Amino acid sequence: MNARPARCGGARPECFQQLYERPPGALRRRAATAAGYGIHLLLPYRPPYHWPAMLGFLAARAMQHVESVVDGRYRRSIEIDDVAGWIEIGHAPEKHALAVSIHHPNLGALPGMIARIRRLFDLASDPDAIDAALARDERLAPLVAARPGLRVPGAWSGFETAIRAILGQQITVAAATALANKLVAVLGRPSRSAGPFAELTHLFPAAGCFTPALLDQIGMPRARRAALAGLAAASLADPFLFDRKADLETAIAQLSALPGLGPWTAHYIAMRVLRENDACLASDIVLRRILGAQGDYLSTAAVQARAEAWRPWRAYAVMHLWAADQAVPSQLKESKNAPVL
Repeated sequence: MNARPARCGGARPECFQQLYERPPGALRRRAATAAGYGIHLLLPYRPPYHWPAMLGFLAARAMQHVESVVDGRYRRSIEIDDVAGWIEIGHAPEKHALAVSIHHPNLGALPGMIARIRRLFDLASDPDAIDAALARDERLAPLVAARPGLRVPGAWSGFETAIRAILGQQITVAAATALANKLVAVLGRPSRSAGPFAELTHLFPAAGCFTPALLDQIGMPRARRAALAGLAAASLADPFLFDRKADLETAIAQLSALPGLGPWTAHYIAMRVLRENDACLASDIVLRRILGAQGDYLSTAAVQARAEAWRPWRAYAVMHLWAADQAVPSQLKESKNAPVL
């Protein structure tokens, strides 16, 4: 497989042909002869690609029984056309590609699955252009040098990632992941067939599972349960809710109109689900702290003003600041003026 980077990110036949030098039908025929229903392929990217940062981000948020990170590879359960499947993604740096295994009986859906994996791992970005632009900022320059090719993690499922965004409002990543684990335990659906990865036994709950009675079992504040139920209802009513919008402002306005979704959540969904490169989580507590001086927290307005220099790559700047903060021991993060959440 040719690992030459390509600019196509969708599932159109001409893009598929450019990426893999064969039409979708030829790849499906090859897959049909593979053992079981697994297929293995390489998805190219423009180097550099900071795989440890991507894997670390996904590992910190992995939900038990739905996702896992094992031996430097990301795994998850998936559902296509109401049928369960599984994917595993590793790094092939010598090929400038990700090594992908897809286990799903509906190989007719293969182009769509590949497109979703490419979005999840941000394979269409141009790291040289992004890094060069952000490195002009003296605060970001050393962070870019430390993690060249840092990507913005996308989403396998827009609904799933939006739910996770609500769970993460005003709490730590670890606390949000614990809530997500409980949500899967209460609402998750066991796979009807055994897969290749023993730890992946469940599918993320479908929108129809988010009923008030079941959400009461999760143990969250009433407002957060209402926001989850409202998002589920909105996604059922609008199949295009998580499709990319005309521009960032339109996307933020539509997301913020949903009950319980403030600016932070709207920008987080825009960043990861809608692939908005210029999304900016100006109210994020980590950004306010890390950009402050001498233990002071910047105001949201001050972060917003500071971030103007990062356009149109503010989402990548956010990822660099988050990654840098993750590398700092917790005892060194204490601030004398921490806001009360």
